[in-house]
Amino acid sequence: MHDWRDVLPYLDLPALMMIAEKDAVLVPEGPAWVADHMPQCRALRFTESSHMLFIDETEKFNQAVMEFMAR
Repeated sequence: MHDWRDVLPYLDLPALMMIAEKDAVLVPEGPAWVADHMPQCRALRFTESSHMLFIDETEKFNQAVMEFMAR
């Protein structure tokens, strides 16, 4: 509904963008673009995941969240 692309470069918060490579709902290029344009955003690709990456790659997802939260 809203286009926030002009705002993203100003969001100076730690962020983790999890990119599901096999997602048919949200193509990977969209989240990757967001990560590239937010100053403190780390991109993490899930090569074996569709839209439910927390189910498809549970261990990797959980580890990523724990590491991000520990920072």
